[in-house]
Amino acid sequence: MEQAIAAENVFHFSSLAPAIPATLRQLADLRPLTLAVMHGASYRGDGESALRSLADAYEAEFPVTRLAVDADTATHTEQPGDGMSSAQLRAVGPQLADIDEGS
Repeated sequence: MEQAIAAENVFHFSSLAPAIPATLRQLADLRPLTLAVMHGASYRGDGESALRSLADAYEAEFPVTRLAVDADTATHTEQPGDGMSSAQLRAVGPQLADIDEGS
C-alpha cells in the first residue's frame, strides 16, 4: 500500500473524495481475483484484501476520505451522487467476472 499512497502524493490521480474508501470496499465485496489498472501491471491474487487495505490506507493518509463515515457504526453513510449504488455494483460484477486476461 505504501507505493499506492506514495504515487497518490506525487501524481494526484484520485479525486480524494469521501466516497473513495466506501467505493473500494464495495468493489472488495465482489471478491475479485485480478485487479487491472489502465496503465500498469495487473495484480492477481486476493483482490478483496488488497482493496480493503487500500481503503484503510486512504482513510489513514487523507483526512478528507473519512468525512462520509459514520463514527458510531464505522460504516459508510450514503450521500447523493456518492459512488456506485449497490444495484450498480451487482450489475457490473458479473461483467467483470467475464473479462478474460488479455482482452
